[in-house]
Amino acid sequence: MENFYFSGFAPSDALKVKADRALDRIIERAPSDAKITATIEQDGEMFHCSIEIGSASCPFAAETSHRFASIALDKAELNLMRRLDRWRGTRFVSDDSAPIRVPLRAAT
Repeated sequence: MENFYFSGFAPSDALKVKADRALDRIIERAPSDAKITATIEQDGEMFHCSIEIGSASCPFAAETSHRFASIALDKAELNLMRRLDRWRGTRFVSDDSAPIRVPLRAAT
């Protein structure tokens, strides 16, 4: 199972649980062959969160920064989930359901 890696600080138990739950939600929507790498790093007063998904289907990545680690995590998860939702939405659309485009007639 994938884990979050914390660098530059000692995370609270609550942050560890929040990170694990975020990964669980991401794994549910990620491609089946996905390998996930996730980190939260403290650099001075800022926390940088990076979540990367490696997959043959499509690679995904999200990077965010905030003064609070939990908010950096929330923003990265939201960004990545939106990308995964768009990917899933286009992945299961067949060509038959594409809208039919009718050329406009030139004005005469």
